[in-house]
Amino acid sequence: NYRIPIYIQNSSPNVLNDYQVLIKFASNSLISSGKMQANCADIRITDADGCTLLNFWIEGGLNSSSTFVWTKVPSIPANGVKIIYLYYGNPSASSASIGQSTFLFFDDFLGTTLDPSRWITTGHSGYLPMFYTVSGGILTEWSDNQWRILAANYTSATNELIAVEAKISKSNSSRWHVHYLVQGSDANNARFGIVDDGYPGLNIGIQVKCPSGSYELPYDLGPILNDVWYTMRILRKSSIHFYADVLSSTTREIVNSTAFFEHQRTCWSTIPNWRWVNWQSSNVQVKYDWIFIRKYQDPEPNLIVGSEEVYNPSPSLRNSIFVHPQTGNVGINTTTPGFYTLFVEGLAFARGGWFSSDARLKHFIQPIQESYTQRLLKLTPVQFKWNQNAYPSKRFPSGQHFGLLAQEVEKIFPDLVMQDPINEKSVAYIEFIPLLIAAYQNMHKTLESYKQDIQNLQRENQMLKGEINNLKTKLSKP
Repeated sequence: NYRIPIYIQNSSPNVLNDYQVLIKFASNSLISSGKMQANCADIRITDADGCTLLNFWIEGGLNSSSTFVWTKVPSIPANGVKIIYLYYGNPSASSASIGQSTFLFFDDFLGTTLDPSRWITTGHSGYLPMFYTVSGGILTEWSDNQWRILAANYTSATNELIAVEAKISKSNSSRWHVHYLVQGSDANNARFGIVDDGYPGLNIGIQVKCPSGSYELPYDLGPILNDVWYTMRILRKSSIHFYADVLSSTTREIVNSTAFFEHQRTCWSTIPNWRWVNWQSSNVQVKYDWIFIRKYQDPEPNLIVGSEEVYNPSPSLRNSIFVHPQTGNVGINTTTPGFYTLFVEGLAFARGGWFSSDARLKHFIQPIQESYTQRLLKLTPVQFKWNQNAYPSKRFPSGQHFGLLAQEVEKIFPDLVMQDPINEKSVAYIEFIPLLIAAYQNMHKTLESYKQDIQNLQRENQMLKGEINNLKTKLSKP
């Protein structure tokens, strides 16, 4: 019965495909008002059409002001905005939160043992296998004063930028390599990670290693308390650039002013792929609630959570007028008018119309430069038919049509093309009228000039003919 629009702003020049984004919203007020189930099982995420379901996973914060939901978005346009929707309000719905379908790699440790398709439990890079139990959705690890390892059965693609996040707790300080990315084939050759070894007291810090170098401890992240859950992140921001931080597991805010670190090493540029691992040599229990690996882009997209919309998903709504309760934007035959004041899905007709053009409403007024009108010659007018079979809900008209391709226009007149929240491009055809008028005026001036030149040539021709006739007359006399 309800939905919230989520606006995803991508400021990078890259299209982001199958990209995981984090939605933060307050579920407590929705639950207390009876709109959402107490366990958030009725949450669903859709694409901009309001119909296509997206994979998602609820990280935590149920019935709080900081509820975190990850979703995988099929495509986020470069330097653009993508809209998706968070739906809720079905009291009989069952949870559809599935982390394994949302991330590149995921485990929340349900069951009683580790899945061998996701984990290497037999040792790696010369280290013994980790001692562990899986119970109640928690992975518990320990060792016997020998270095033991657990490694993810996943390596990043060549030069792929990734982020790895884990919810972690310890019972005491120990010789524990908590959260690492290492060279996929050899954990001893190259690494960047968070370690609980070599730093004083309850403090943890960073360990790094280059292929030809020794192990280094360049930065102290500060203390973490025993038996407290933290979210730890490692971001591979480029082939040579890593970042790590420690967050509160309830607010996802950095736990102290020193709990983050960025580091660059050119030696890492030769490492083709990376794997998540952790080591333990102490007989001290450490715990993992979940871990996932996702795609990463620097800078990451920015999300804006919109206002709640009361939504009636009955089929008849698509054949009616929809008014957005917060913005007042109107959709005809659609419930997603986006940022348009009026969005019509289908043909529209009017017997007349006017466009605002009062000079008092404009500034920076100047004649259209001839360089703009010359760009018209670069456009390719086309004839076409709308693809009605592929897009029946758009109610395209049948028959032959004539126009321009927005992708081509965008390269020549970028200000005349708009990309909407569902990644479709539109052309402001009306803006071509003054361009065509200016082009006609320039052509008229040129023709008038040519006309004057022709008249001058005609007069000169008449004068020459008269002179020739005079010469003929003189020559004909004896």
